[in-house]
Amino acid sequence: MISSNKRFAVAIAVAISTVALAGGLALAGCAPQAMPETQGGADEDTAAIALDESRQSTASLAEWAEAYPQQFVSYNTDKWVSQELRSHNWIAAFSDEESWGNPTCTACKSTSFNDMYAAHGDEIFSMDAAELESEVSIAWDCGLCHADVDDLTVAPRSVWFERLTSQDLPNMDTETLLCVQCHNSLSTYRVPVMESGSLEGFRSYRNGLGADGLYAAMMEDNARIDFEEETGAKLTHVADGTILESFYGSAHEAAGLTCIDCHMRSTTADTGEAITGHNASGNPLKNDETMEFCVTCHKGQSGVSTADEMRELVAEKKEAYVAEHEEYKAQRAELKRLLTLATADGSADEATLEKARSNYSMASFLDQIGSGVVDNGERVAHNTKLSFDYNSRVLALVNEAIDLLQ
Repeated sequence: MISSNKRFAVAIAVAISTVALAGGLALAGCAPQAMPETQGGADEDTAAIALDESRQSTASLAEWAEAYPQQFVSYNTDKWVSQELRSHNWIAAFSDEESWGNPTCTACKSTSFNDMYAAHGDEIFSMDAAELESEVSIAWDCGLCHADVDDLTVAPRSVWFERLTSQDLPNMDTETLLCVQCHNSLSTYRVPVMESGSLEGFRSYRNGLGADGLYAAMMEDNARIDFEEETGAKLTHVADGTILESFYGSAHEAAGLTCIDCHMRSTTADTGEAITGHNASGNPLKNDETMEFCVTCHKGQSGVSTADEMRELVAEKKEAYVAEHEEYKAQRAELKRLLTLATADGSADEATLEKARSNYSMASFLDQIGSGVVDNGERVAHNTKLSFDYNSRVLALVNEAIDLLQ
């Protein structure tokens, strides 16, 4: 049961931290080696998305922690964590148990989903919530990315991700796929999957990863579409997971970088050994090693030559983004007011109303891709051009709609 795992998460964090600080257990013969300076690299032949059969690991989190105490400590830490972020292990200790009864929540939040889906298939979407909760033994664990304790081969192993994307996902580096198997827009498909009772038949990226194609697919599939009664508009809800969609095609990806290059830098453990840091939730801006790595490419841009200057450059971009975004939010509020009035009093013809609603809906969607729920410019570091392009586009869309209704 997940409740026992909650108790374990707190206890093991203390126990393993104590062992690690004292020198730790010897890592087995398969102990990870220090990664090269560029940790991801651009592989021409990206590893195919692993099917559910590839989830070999039956190891508990305790067994992973015992085998790799230093990596576990780095995963379970709150070092470098900003106010908006938490350790990837937070869900094991603090998540609401009731959510485990919803298979579409468990699909992203628990490695157990793969095993449950292998056992029940699509019947899982009609099973009793209490029965499902009893089968969840762990939240995220190391088996989501690694084959097993003695086989650290990496590949994305989320069945949910594989089923919804495999036919249409473009080639991406394995080290990026490990992260974007969870950090994507697919939470929008929870409703249509539950309604259909099957993971089969959905092709969320059939129109590509561009915003217009994603928007069209979500509208066609009724993927988490909310009807805003006062404006008569259909609005998408893509939450805060759209890292895949915003990182794809970025200058960073074109340069051969992957998620782990900035979020999982090689580091020196307390024992003095080099390990791959697993503090993926940590804010890279607070990590000197990451900032120094960024300088290797950004050196010379606006006088950037140190970690602190790199932070200043990112802060400037974020500030500029937020300033533009504030203008959009003000105009969007005005458009909502005008749409609400026109919908109520019939002062605009239907064609004008539909065009204004369409602009309003598309602007809302683009904003969620470009900025995420955390509205502070964090996405600028992933794909600066896309963030600013979307800012410009959403402002143009709402201003056009305002002009139509005035």
